[in-house]
Amino acid sequence: MKPEPLGHTFPVLLLFTTVFTVWLGILGPVNLGALKEWQTLMAAMVALVAASIAYRGAMAKVYLDRELAERKNAQEKLSLYLKLGFALTELSAQADIIQKKTAWTIGYRKPPVEKEEMEIREPPEVAEAWDKLEALPVETIAAINIVRSSIRACAATLNKHPPKTAWPVDFDVTGVNPTSGICKLAAEITKASNAAAKQLALECQEVWSSRG
Repeated sequence: MKPEPLGHTFPVLLLFTTVFTVWLGILGPVNLGALKEWQTLMAAMVALVAASIAYRGAMAKVYLDRELAERKNAQEKLSLYLKLGFALTELSAQADIIQKKTAWTIGYRKPPVEKEEMEIREPPEVAEAWDKLEALPVETIAAINIVRSSIRACAATLNKHPPKTAWPVDFDVTGVNPTSGICKLAAEITKASNAAAKQLALECQEVWSSRG
């Protein structure tokens, strides 16, 4: 059976033994009758020392638990920020392609664009981040809100039409040709995604540096 560690008991006993030895060397044998008068005070001093040792041990555990919790929180934030930032960068690139396909230019005719070419899907990392808003900076929350709203607006516009429907790229305010509206929404997604990705990159640096 493995012996239990003495912990703080051994130092206290050693200190007591040392003091008692010095006492005997200086004052000679102890008068046990006289010690009775000091019994209460000595007991209080021993209790005070024991309480001090117990307090220091308890506080050391509190500090350790706090440090471990802070490290875990930093790791979770770093993981969330890195995954979300990467997903938003890819989303921005996808939306930028759609924006360029659907942008109307005077005097230049682009090829027709099919419904499927204008579809923008929300990355799962964005949905995951939306469930952890308390861990995100305020600026990132606002940008993600724009991204999600614009993606849903794109889906609502395109879902009105059957698959494989194609439209010429044209400026149309009536809504019959959705390319103009999709182009505007794609531009908003690109801008908001880029802004959020840059903010998350800064947050990653701050979290990393705070880990020491």
